[in-house]
Amino acid sequence: MEFINLFTPIFLCFLCFQFNVSFSDLAADREALIRFSSVVQGNTIRWNSSDPSPCSWTGVLCDNATNRVTGLRLPGARLAGEIPPNSIGNLTKLRRLSLRGNLLRGEILLDLENCSELRFIYLQNNRLSGEIPATFFRLSNLIRVDISSNNFSGEISASFNNLTRLTHLYLENNQFTGPIPDLSSEFSQFNVSMNNLNGRIPRRFANLSVNSFTGNQQLCGAPLSSCPNESESNKLSGGAIAGIVVGSALGSILIIASIFFLCRNCHKSRTSRQAVQDAASSIPPSPEKPPAYDFRSPDHILPTDHSGSDGGYSARPDNNDELTFFGEGGFLLDDLLRASAEMLGKGTVGTTYKAYLDNGGQVIVKRLKNVCVSKMEFTKKIVYLGKLYHENLLPIKGYYYGKEEKLLVFDFIPIGSLSSVLHGEERSQLTWEIRSRIALQIASAIEHLHSHNLCHGNIKSNNILLANGFQASVSESGLIQLVTSSTPNLSGYRAPEVIDTRIASREADVYGFGILLLELVTGKDPTVLMNEEGIDLPRWVQGVDESRWSSEVFDLNLLTNPNDEENIVRFLHVGIRCASQVPKRRSSMMEVVQRIKKICKD
Repeated sequence: MEFINLFTPIFLCFLCFQFNVSFSDLAADREALIRFSSVVQGNTIRWNSSDPSPCSWTGVLCDNATNRVTGLRLPGARLAGEIPPNSIGNLTKLRRLSLRGNLLRGEILLDLENCSELRFIYLQNNRLSGEIPATFFRLSNLIRVDISSNNFSGEISASFNNLTRLTHLYLENNQFTGPIPDLSSEFSQFNVSMNNLNGRIPRRFANLSVNSFTGNQQLCGAPLSSCPNESESNKLSGGAIAGIVVGSALGSILIIASIFFLCRNCHKSRTSRQAVQDAASSIPPSPEKPPAYDFRSPDHILPTDHSGSDGGYSARPDNNDELTFFGEGGFLLDDLLRASAEMLGKGTVGTTYKAYLDNGGQVIVKRLKNVCVSKMEFTKKIVYLGKLYHENLLPIKGYYYGKEEKLLVFDFIPIGSLSSVLHGEERSQLTWEIRSRIALQIASAIEHLHSHNLCHGNIKSNNILLANGFQASVSESGLIQLVTSSTPNLSGYRAPEVIDTRIASREADVYGFGILLLELVTGKDPTVLMNEEGIDLPRWVQGVDESRWSSEVFDLNLLTNPNDEENIVRFLHVGIRCASQVPKRRSSMMEVVQRIKKICKD
C-alpha cells in the first residue's frame, strides 16, 4: 500500500508532463500554421485562429495518437506570396505536404530540414525557386517528390541516392542545369523534361519514356538521339588496340584465302559450263518456256520488322497484310514502320505515338494492347467507327490487324490533349467562353455516338484533343470494348457501377462527361484529387457551400468577368447532375446538349 501511495503521485506527475509536452508540441504546430497563413492567406483565411487546436482546420491532418500535425493538404487553395521561413519547416511530424496548383514563391526546400518524417511532397505548379539544398537529402523517408512546373535551379545532385525509399521523382518544367547524375535508386517514375540539362543520359535510364527527357536541347543518349563523338569510342585500351590489330591481320588472311578459292572455283565452273553447252548443242529447243518467278509479287513479300528511330513502336506484318485506310491520303505499312516515333503517353487501351513520315507528314499511331477480339470482329468495329462522321469526333484514318500488333492511325492534332492544357501553364488561355464551347462540342459528339447505338466507354480529358482555335475532338470512341476487361481503378472518371470496362453504357458515359464538366469549371484534375485526397470531384464540389463556390471552387482563370458567374454555377449544377451516384438520376446526353446550349446563349 505504501508503495502504491508513493507511486501514484509520481505517475500523475508523469502524465501531466506528457500532456504538457504534447500540448506544447501541438501549440508549436499551431503557431507555425498561423505564421504560414498570415502571409499566403487564400483558403487559410477560414482557419479559426482562436481555436487552440488546428486539427479541425481545412487541409490540416493530425495524428490522434501523438496529437501532432502530420499533413498539410491545400492543393489549388488560392495561396499566394512567399512562404515565410520557420512556418512549414516547424511542423516536425509532417508526413504529407500538398500545396500544388497555387501561386507560392520562395525557397521552401530550405525550410524542410527538420521535417524528417516527410514521405510525400506535392509542390508542382507554383512559382517556387532556389536550388535543392544539401539538407533536403537528409529526409530519408521520402517516397514521392513532385516539384515540377516551378523555377527551381542548380544541378541535380547525386545525393538523391541517399533517399533510398524514393520511387517517384518529378523535376520537369524547371531551370535545372548540368548533367543527370547516375542515380542508383529504382524509380517507378522519373521526369526531368523541359529543363536546361546537358550531357549523356545515364544508361540505367535508357528504358524510360522519351517524354521523361524532352525539352533539354543539349541532352543526348537513349532514349533520345545518340551522342556525337561518344567518349567511349575515343578512349581505347591497349588490349582493345591489340585485339583490333590481330583481328585485322586474321581478316586479311581470310580475305586472301577466300579470293584464292573463288578464283579456283570460277575456273572449274567455266570448264563445267562449257562442257554442258557442248552437250546441249545437239538437243532441240523446248517448244514452251516456263514463266519467270517474280519474288516482288505481293504474295511473296517476306515479313519485316522495323522500329522507330527512338525505339518507340515496332510491328510485324502478316504476309501480305497492309494498312487499310478510309478515304485518301494513305501510305504503306513499311513507310510507317520506317518512320521515327515519339511516345506521347500510355492509356487504358494502349500506347500513343507521334510518327514522323519520310514525306514530312505527321500522324498519331495508337498501338493497342491486350486486344481480345477476332480479326473479323475487330475489323467490323473499326470500319463502323471509321465511317461514322461528326465534326467533334476524331476520325480513324487507318488500321492494321496483325498477329503481333494492332495499330490505329489518326491525323495529327497540333495543340494536344485538353488535360495537358487545362492543367499546364497555358490554362489561362482557356477562358469561360472557350471552356463552355469545348463542353458543348464534347457533349454533341457523345450524343452523336449515343444516337448511333454506340458508347464511348472511356471519357476523360486526356482523350479530348484540341486543334487550332481550341476545336475539340473526342478520341478513342468505343476502343475500350476491344481490349481485355479490367477492374475499375481510382481514375476519377469511372462511374461507380462499372465493374467490367468492356461493358460500356450511356449512363457511364454521362457520368464521365459530368466529371469532365466539373474539371473544366474547377480546373482540378479528378484523378489527382482521388489519388492524393481520396475524394471524388463531385463530392469535393458539393462539400463546399454554394455561396462560396465563386471563391473556393471556381478556377481563378474564369473570374475575369463577373457577369459569367451565374452561368458557371449553372454549369456546375449540370455536372453534378450528370455525375450522380445513381445512374437513373443522370440526364441523357440529349438533355445535356440542350441545357448547355441554353446556358451558352444566355
